[in-house]
Amino acid sequence: MRAGLEGQHEIRVYGIAGERWRLRQVVASAAPVSLTLHPNRRFLYVVNEISRHEGLPTGTVEAYAVDADGKLAFANRRALSLSATEPRHLALSPNGRSALIAVDGGGAYNLLPIGEDGRLGRVTGILKETGHGDTPEHQDGAHPQMVVFDGTERRVLAADKGTDGLTVLELQDGGLRVRQRYALDPGSGPREIILHPAGRWFYVASVDGAVCEYAYDPAGGRILGHVGRVETGAGVTMALNPSGEFLYTADETGVRCWQVNAANGRLAAARSQCESPGGVRAITIENGGSALIALSDTMQGVVRMVIDPLSGRLGRAMLVASAPGLRSIAML
Repeated sequence: MRAGLEGQHEIRVYGIAGERWRLRQVVASAAPVSLTLHPNRRFLYVVNEISRHEGLPTGTVEAYAVDADGKLAFANRRALSLSATEPRHLALSPNGRSALIAVDGGGAYNLLPIGEDGRLGRVTGILKETGHGDTPEHQDGAHPQMVVFDGTERRVLAADKGTDGLTVLELQDGGLRVRQRYALDPGSGPREIILHPAGRWFYVASVDGAVCEYAYDPAGGRILGHVGRVETGAGVTMALNPSGEFLYTADETGVRCWQVNAANGRLAAARSQCESPGGVRAITIENGGSALIALSDTMQGVVRMVIDPLSGRLGRAMLVASAPGLRSIAML
């Protein structure tokens, strides 16, 4: 098993076997902020959160081939559209032919095609957002944060903390169009989205320290409405167990486990507070769902916690790799 993680100016590749993590490769990269694996797991895509590239105001995205040993080989790099600065997140269509990027600094979305060789094509679709939220903090304009395909090849859920809104986007003839806009409470600042495996609801983590549940129509591609809300903490990030039974949220204080109601997607606290590190930037679930992996500023690296399959409870936090400043992780 291999894991790819990113720091401020590099991508690190680790060989892992349970609690043993060994650094295998370090790859230089401008400012990697989001790592996304191709569905065939033979390519990795990296978003660089930069404001200028080759003298122009734009961010970049890179493609890497992943060999059988988990090591990366640079494939190509593409600049985003002009003024598409400080991109934050990339999502791949289920067939692996399209990459959609949420651009924070430029308040836009960029669509790029992906060839059969895994290389990125030039930007074909640009959707520039306008407007702002009703409160001044972090809402001086549109700031797209995350995009998630809804299980189809053409529809995407997007979160914009600058406008306090969710959007359903549709890919159409190499371009993008808005299918639905859904306004949230003023000042909420949506940052992350996780779609439940059932496809009928999704979860949104916001700047205001909450995770909200929403019903979704996967056939019609529409957000049906707000279902519920749980209070978490500032800077919350999320991970969902592959079974869809447990949702984990992490903030500055630690990690919490929430039981997912199989009938309606509602969340209930499975354990008020798990033993965990503080200062968590990102979390993910290890392949097979056996452990939660966290990037912790407090513990200065990668932390692993075993998951009890029945209760969802997390075991003792163990530092498996010392590496400060990591921001994103992809399990290969």
